[in-house]
Parts: sequence; structure tokens; C-alpha cells
Amino acid sequence: LEAVNGFQTKFFATVAHDVKNPLTAILGYSEVLGMRLKDNPDGLKFSAHIHSAAKTLNLLVSDLVDLAAIESGKLRVEIDALDLGVVIGEVKSRVDVVAQKKRLQFSVQVPADLPLLRGDAHRIGQVIQNLCTNAVQYTKEGGKIAIEAVVTPGWVTVGVRDTGIGISKEDLPRVWERFFQTKEAQNMRKAGFGLGLKIAREIVLMHGGEMGIESQLGVGSFFFFKLPVPKA
Repeated sequence: LEAVNGFQTKFFATVAHDVKNPLTAILGYSEVLGMRLKDNPDGLKFSAHIHSAAKTLNLLVSDLVDLAAIESGKLRVEIDALDLGVVIGEVKSRVDVVAQKKRLQFSVQVPADLPLLRGDAHRIGQVIQNLCTNAVQYTKEGGKIAIEAVVTPGWVTVGVRDTGIGISKEDLPRVWERFFQTKEAQNMRKAGFGLGLKIAREIVLMHGGEMGIESQLGVGSFFFFKLPVPKA
């Protein structure tokens, strides 16, 4: 098992590295094509499809890169001052467009006096965006999604609540496993390896936090994580 796991980690890292370089070129050149084809509707449409597909592939490769880094103990987290309110706002603005297309009610319920934390803003944003993306993907048209934050002694809890498909009690313990997806999720999935929650949990653990889930099949889910508040 150790040999197999070692091979998988090395394989993921090699594939991700070898794919990343040409993928960056595809993304760059498709953007250039888009700018040069503004007066050619068909050409502009084709270049937009290329760019969109390359962006999707880039997200998949990034997950493999992060998984390889986690399993080799080399995932980088840059600890600095962390303004959680700003991070949540940035994620909200990025996810808003997709939520609107599905006619989802997307709200933010965050206190104005969130304490300043210590952490990696990029990585924590990655965690929140993963939870929001999952909520959008697995919530049917017309549903509700909310980013919530609560301050308790010594901790700040951030979560994403949805009225989506939910998760059965039997599947709940397995949601953190790599490549795991419930049967209900597989029926609605688009692109993805099923690595997002595992990566998110590892990032939270590296910040000294905890991650959890409350869910009911057919009703919805609440994925949340806790980050410690620095002592004054």
C-alpha cells in the first residue's frame, strides 16, 4: 500500500507539472485570440470555448497539484494577517455570476466586527470558494445559499449553508475521502475529481482549525470550519 500510494503521489505531481506548462500557454493564447477576433463572432465564440475548457482543466490540474503537495507534506501556506471579511467578499463576487445563472438566492450573513486572524488569505479563500462552488452545483434552480460567520470565544466559524440535495447519514463519514462522491452528487456533477473537500480540510487543519458538516438528504447541507482567534 505504501508503494502504491507513493507511486500515485509521484504520478499526480508529474502529470500536474507536465500539463501545467502547456495549459498556461493555451490559456494565454486563447485570451490573445479573443482580443483579435472581436469582429469575428464565430471565431470569438470558438476562442471563448477554448479558454473556458482550459480554465476548467486548469482547476482540475490545480487540485492534483495540491493533493500531491498534501500527501508529500509540501503544501505551502503563507501565514499573515487575515481579514476574513475581505476574503468572503471576494469569494462572493466571484461566485455571484454562477449563482445568478441558476436563479439561486445567494446571501452573506457576516458580523461587521470580525476579529483579525492569522492565516493565508489565498488558501482560506480557496476553502470558502470550494464550499460555495459545491453548494451552487448541488442546489437546484431557485434554491438558497448563504455564507455565514459566527464569532465565539477563541474561534471564528465560517460556513456555507444550502438547500441542495444533501448527504445521507451513511455517506457523511466518507465526504473527506479523496475521489469520493455520493451517488446523488454523481448524477449532478460536471467536472471534478472529488478532491475539493479533502484539500479544503487539510488547509483548515494547517491553520490550526477544524472542519465539519451537518446535512440531511433531500433537505440541504451546512459545511463549516473553525479558525482560532489570535490571543491579544
